Amino acid sequence: QGTISNILKEKRKYEEMKDPSELKIKILPKVKSEQFEKEVVDFVMKCESDNTPISGDLIKAKGITVAETLGVDIKCSNGWLDSFKRR
Repeated sequence: QGTISNILKEKRKYEEMKDPSELKIKILPKVKSEQFEKEVVDFVMKCESDNTPISGDLIKAKGITVAETLGVDIKCSNGWLDSFKRR
């Protein structure tokens, strides 16, 4: 709701832009492996549905396990965790 309101407030500014490159667009990072992402998300969702406490370290540990199982090169660092939470 807030984003829509902000766009409507700035409508005139957007209409007056001559070059679309003037827009600042946030782009989420691409996911390296859809299967990896799905398995980690499923794990988090299962923990939430079971009311199991979950921490960032637990998500990173699961990510490392899934990456090794799938043979994908993903570093489950704090930066990865921050991006994962945004997605």
